[in-house]
Amino acid sequence: MTTTKRVVRLSLLICFAAALHSGYVLSAAAAADAVGVEELWLGNPVITDGEKLTFVLHYPETASLGETIPLAFEIVTTIPFEQTSIRLTMENQDSAIVQESEITTDLRPGRNDLTINWVPTDLEPGRYALLVSVDYADSFSPARYLLPVNRVSAAHWQEEVDTLKPILAELEKGITSLVSEANGEERSAGTSDSSRNTTSLQVRSKITAGALTEAEQAIAQGNWRLADRNLTYAREAIKVLRAEITFINILPEKLLDHIPYPERVSIHDGGIFENDKPLFLMGAVLDSEPSANTDTTGSPLSLVYGGAATLGEQTEWLKNHGLNFAVLKLPANRDISILKEEVSALARVTGELRIPWVMQLEQAAVEGPMMDTWPELLESGFVNLAHDGFSSYYLHLMEDLVSMAGAQPYPPAGASIAWGPQFKYDGEPVRQQFVASVKERYPDRIDLNRLWRSHLADHDEITIWGEYPEHSYQNQRTYQFEWQTFHRGLITNFFAAIKQELAAVAPNVPVMITLPDSPFLPGETRNSPSREDMAGMMDIHGSSAHFEAGQGMYAMNYPYPHATIALMRSYARQKPVFVLNGDIDVASLSDNNLREKFVRSVVWEAVMSGVTGMALSPDSSIFQHPEALAAYALAAMEINRLAPIIMAFQQAPAEIAILFSEASKIMDDGVPHLESAQFAFEGASFAGFPVRFLTEQQIKTNGLEGVKVLILPNTMAVPDDTFEHVAQYVEDGGMVARVGTPIPYNEKGHSRTDVIRATANTILVRGMNLPTEYLHALDAALVGGVLPETARPLNAHGYPLEGVRSRCVRFDGETYLYIINLQRNPVSVYLSGLARHGHDVIRGSDVQFPREMPPLEPMLIRLEKSETVFTVSN
Repeated sequence: MTTTKRVVRLSLLICFAAALHSGYVLSAAAAADAVGVEELWLGNPVITDGEKLTFVLHYPETASLGETIPLAFEIVTTIPFEQTSIRLTMENQDSAIVQESEITTDLRPGRNDLTINWVPTDLEPGRYALLVSVDYADSFSPARYLLPVNRVSAAHWQEEVDTLKPILAELEKGITSLVSEANGEERSAGTSDSSRNTTSLQVRSKITAGALTEAEQAIAQGNWRLADRNLTYAREAIKVLRAEITFINILPEKLLDHIPYPERVSIHDGGIFENDKPLFLMGAVLDSEPSANTDTTGSPLSLVYGGAATLGEQTEWLKNHGLNFAVLKLPANRDISILKEEVSALARVTGELRIPWVMQLEQAAVEGPMMDTWPELLESGFVNLAHDGFSSYYLHLMEDLVSMAGAQPYPPAGASIAWGPQFKYDGEPVRQQFVASVKERYPDRIDLNRLWRSHLADHDEITIWGEYPEHSYQNQRTYQFEWQTFHRGLITNFFAAIKQELAAVAPNVPVMITLPDSPFLPGETRNSPSREDMAGMMDIHGSSAHFEAGQGMYAMNYPYPHATIALMRSYARQKPVFVLNGDIDVASLSDNNLREKFVRSVVWEAVMSGVTGMALSPDSSIFQHPEALAAYALAAMEINRLAPIIMAFQQAPAEIAILFSEASKIMDDGVPHLESAQFAFEGASFAGFPVRFLTEQQIKTNGLEGVKVLILPNTMAVPDDTFEHVAQYVEDGGMVARVGTPIPYNEKGHSRTDVIRATANTILVRGMNLPTEYLHALDAALVGGVLPETARPLNAHGYPLEGVRSRCVRFDGETYLYIINLQRNPVSVYLSGLARHGHDVIRGSDVQFPREMPPLEPMLIRLEKSETVFTVSN
């Protein structure tokens, strides 16, 4: 049967961006006479499929002005349609149609191919949108492509730069006057930027000025995409600056300096403090070799710091842009005299600017003469810190640099002595040590063979490393536990000796190790240090973290970096967490506004997960996008303005604990425990309560004190004493959320004969062991009265919302709710209890629930006292 419809005129839609100034727009004729690019750029479409029809549109990303642009259609239908209208509509900013065209065709079932040749003419420079619709039946909505089109012109860009510069200069004068008045001081024109207050208005204006400078350079160099990107930001940023200045009376915080630049910092209570005031450090890793390092385009990385060439200039650039943290990388293969010069220079300039700094030693940088000395250093596939010659050299390098740094007038806030260290202890002496340890535990060879499933004629036949058949004893669970535990003990001893040496030569320098963000990946235990041992030994938790756009239901890669940060914090809550050489990747985000929201949300999520300091790598894509850089700096200001409240969130006790088992992490390389533990964290984090991880060692030391709900993910093995603690907790009425068959083995892979009994307070996690099941299990615990009532997000039917993260604490007599929608789409949010409205202290605006929450807009709400009828856990 054929469905017919009336023919409608075809039109082409182009939306032109509003100009800030009447002189911005060049005529098409003037633009054509200019030297430089004259092109159309076609961007990523927004697609709306039809009910009975879908189509794919193929088009070039770039076309020269006046060139015929082929639009190739692949239309797929399930039934035939006659008189189908394919319509192109182009309209300018004033809704005036500048072009329209239409064709009518019949469509067969299956795939239909056709091409429309589009010849855009008389387009002035600016941004447009092209609407392509296929209208195939009166009873169904058309299928559509909404395609952004940018008509670009080098001459237009240059004129826009020339127009915006004096506008920004006038705004900067007004900002300087307002800031001086607000701070009760007059500043002379010759005052250096480094001594001025760093307010959000000043930071935004500096980034805007940098964007205009970079746009002008990009035009001269023919880097058209970079020119357009920076001008787009500058145009919008000037609008924002004008609005903020206009409404400055209701936005007084815009004139205050909220970034701390401390004379000295101290570490206690899980944070960084100046005297008794908490502060958060946000900055970047400095580029000590700008001429040698290039980004993906081949440009020197130091260009991200405004072209600053020296460490001092880069550090001053950080301060001028509202950042207060610098990290100096010290590669192991560089001459020690040069490294000492860099340490001395950075200590001097950071002392003058009062910017806390950290030194990061890089043991993996061994290119050059070092490999000539030890060519076997990379035989394991990584730089092996167990290598006798190299480890001895590295130890002396650490002692020299850390002791020198500690003697500086402005010593570092920390020293990371390794980044992602890996070890492979091998050789006959190591094997003999392992054999001796096995013989001590299993003196009877027959018992050893039975437990290991081996056929050893003598203890001395025990081997280490190597490739063995799948069913050999070396690949059995018992052997792997014994060997990996022994090997990790050697690594712990290595760092314990270093820590002791450094404490003697530089007692004022906190020490850390920067571990990779891979605690939930299989096989980490084979060559890496025990994270729990390092957390107990070091003064600061060091970690890397990579944030990027999400691929599934979330707008960011939740919960991967968040779970890593939460785990590091859980090991020792009294120690701060530093993310060094971090990355916030915005390259895949095509929209400026989305990049800004994404970065701001990442920074807020990082600190709410437990981060105290964050330094981004110089090749992070943030530095290639001015709106992303502005979001990073302005979020740092927001967080430090509200630092005491945020510390209350970080210090709040977590009464929900997820078992994170080292024994299960070793067994079968952590499969399935690690994925299950991460799923448990993901689901539990949306319940509205603080969540932590709990290890076997912590249970052995403190039992399950303070735990109201224990989550047992798919855990294959724990030691007997841990099992007994958990079993007793259950027998005493403790609430447990667990999968069906909990903990079938001990740490050595031997089957258990006893089980953890299911009681009235046992919640079975049913289904596919996914985050949703853990979220609903905690909702059941709340209904059962084990968890206290708190303000938390719900849907209209009273169920928890997966993807909406929240926490609630009391601070200084007030109740604060942190809430953010991590989903890609807006969500209707209700609050539990009677709380309905409050004041968002981030934006300074009143909010009310229920409300539709857009993605990636964090709020920190001071709830109204009169409607706060619930209690919170702390």
